[in-house]
Amino acid sequence: MKKIVAIILSLVMVLSLAGCGEVKKAEEVVTNMFEAFKAGDFDKAEAYLVQDEDADGEDEESDESDEMFNHVFTKLEYTIGSCEKISGEEVQVTASVTAPDMKVAVGEFFTKALEFAFANAFSENPLSEEDTTAEMERIFVEATEKDDLGTVTNEVAITVVKTEEGWKVKSDDALVDAISGGMMTAFQEMEQSLSEDAAE
Repeated sequence: MKKIVAIILSLVMVLSLAGCGEVKKAEEVVTNMFEAFKAGDFDKAEAYLVQDEDADGEDEESDESDEMFNHVFTKLEYTIGSCEKISGEEVQVTASVTAPDMKVAVGEFFTKALEFAFANAFSENPLSEEDTTAEMERIFVEATEKDDLGTVTNEVAITVVKTEEGWKVKSDDALVDAISGGMMTAFQEMEQSLSEDAAE
């Protein structure tokens, strides 16, 4: 009887240690993802994410566009909270994410971008499409680089799933918004506001 109990306890311990090891791997993936974003290494950060099977073709964003966001992500701060194994192939990692508050920056960007767009449209010598894009990027960077730009902190539950390539972060709107300091929400609210104004 004692031998059976000992065997059972040994199995429980092995399974428990295995589970802890999986949770640790999932936590490391989340940490590595955040660090890649902070370093501005978007290719490396993407490697830790579950790839969208419906995505078609290569990412066509220019190096200049990547540079637009580098200074935002370098100010990213995070703290890993709890890690819980939901199933054999899924772990939930909670994190507190602090990033520059993009809501104010996006508002200022839209205001200045519209001013520039109207001025350029009625100019005798309008800028080329390439130069227009470059100027829009400059306006965006200027709006997001302000020293007095505040920060926003969000608590997020990050789902990490086991794939054939190892543990990967399953991205969602909440995670994207937290990492970008609410940028996605700010653009959506601005777009909705413009749509409502146009409908009036």
